[in-house]
Formats: sequence, C-alpha cells, structure tokens
Amino acid sequence: MNQVQSEDAGALGAYQAGVFEGLSEAGIEPNWMSGVSIGAINASIIAGNKPENRVAKLKAFWEAVTDHGYASHLAGNDDYRILHNMTSSFMTMASGIPGFFKPRALSAWFQPPGQLGATSHYDTSELKEHLNSLIDWEILNSKTQKLNQVLVFQVDLFNARGDMPKTMPEVSSRHKDIMYSSRTRNATNQYKKIHHLQLKLRDALSRIEPSQWSPEDKKTLEALQSIPQISVLHLIYHHAGFEGDSKDYEFSKWTMQEHWAAGLEDARRTLSHREWLRLPDQAEGMVVHDVHREERR
Repeated sequence: MNQVQSEDAGALGAYQAGVFEGLSEAGIEPNWMSGVSIGAINASIIAGNKPENRVAKLKAFWEAVTDHGYASHLAGNDDYRILHNMTSSFMTMASGIPGFFKPRALSAWFQPPGQLGATSHYDTSELKEHLNSLIDWEILNSKTQKLNQVLVFQVDLFNARGDMPKTMPEVSSRHKDIMYSSRTRNATNQYKKIHHLQLKLRDALSRIEPSQWSPEDKKTLEALQSIPQISVLHLIYHHAGFEGDSKDYEFSKWTMQEHWAAGLEDARRTLSHREWLRLPDQAEGMVVHDVHREERR
C-alpha cells in the first residue's frame, strides 16, 4: 500500500501536486492519503477522481487559483523576484484568490459574536463550488482505500534546515520553516520509536514459553503480529532565497509553476533510488529516506 501525507502551506501546495505527478507517471497511486488545509484540498482532488484524471484535475485547480491577473515575468537577479513576490502576496491579502477565498465585506472585528464572519477574515464559500466541479464525491466517499502503511510518501512544505537569516523577513521565514517542519519531523521520529518498541516487545514475548503467557500477553502478542514494515520517503520543499516569509500566500502563476516543477523533480529524483521502495528487514522495521540529505552525504 502507498500512503501520501501532506501538510498546510497555502500556495506551496503546488509542490505537493508536482510530487503527485511524479508518482503518477511512475505508476504509483496512493491507497490512502492524509492532509491538512491545502494538503487536504490536494488529497481530496486526488482521492475524488479516477487515477487517469487526477493530475489533470490538480492542474485545473492550481491553474484557476493562480490566474488572478498578476503575471509579471521580471527577469534578472533575486531583487526583482522579491519585488514580484511581495506585490503578488499583497494582492492576495487585499483581493483574495478567485475560486478559493475573498476578503469579507465587513471585517471580522466588526461582526456580531457568533456570526460566521466573526471568526475569519476571508470567505471561502467559492472554494466549495470550485471543489464540487473538480471532485466526484461518490468516488471520494466510496471508502475503498485502506491503510497498511507499507510505503509512505511524506511531503513537507517547510524545511527545518537553512541559512542563518540576515534580515527580519528572513527571520520570519525561518520561524515558519522551523515551526512547521519540526512538527512533522517530530511526529515521524516518535512513530518510528514506538514502532521499534513494538517490535522489541513482540520479540520479548515470543521468547517466553506460551504456558507463561497471561491472557493480556496473548492479546498483546496477537495485536503485534500485524506490525507492518514501513519505508517512508520524505520529500521536503526547499524554497528559493527570494521567496521570503510570504511564500505560503504568494499565488502568482509563475511561482506556482516553479513549485510544481520542484515537486515533480524531487519525486523523480527520489524514485530513482529504487532500493528505497523495498521494505526494510524485520529487525529494522521502519526506515526514513530524504533525497536531499542522502545526496549531501
């Protein structure tokens, strides 16, 4: 079984879509997906369509939400891209994204308590209509996908490692990177520790004579027989220096295409390590691979 996990990061979600295209072209279709915010949107589009339509539907979504009238193609050094990205992200905050979200007519600060608009600055009602046009809810709700956790593709949109910041915008950007990436990295590390301890417990109980088992021991050993061997392929978006702290809400088509291309390239590089697709041995139980870290060794 193949599992895809993804996380929240708004505009950076195009990287996830690029990763999925790379998996799809290699004939790898996930049986189970999980995601938060933009990750949940991508996962819903994938799970709510037939395999042959999934990439096209993802492209339709991302083409639509990045077609908001700002298509500057400034060439040159990073300073020009900083200007481009700052302008695009400002337009997102001021005008929203068609088919995704728009500023509320009345600020949340002036809404009566208990009203829908009192707890958010943006209205996402257009997103519901947009997703209805892209998702086959009958397929999505069929519940035919199951989880055996064998081959997991974990797609992170923030990178814990980076250069020392030199400006306040870079400080803010690194703060986001560390805050969000450490959350997913910690969850993976904790799961790996628990998985390893379960294997050790199963081995320890197996060494005891069955006549010495308590009823609880028997139940525990039965449950531990189904522990899977897991290979996690960790793909992490490495942002360019000019993206800054607005990288998660900069929705220009130019930048979206770069995010998508980065995800596609990272997926292809990861899948070129065919040995990573094999399950670890029984003793190891679970392994985590990261193409960026492996290639730096």
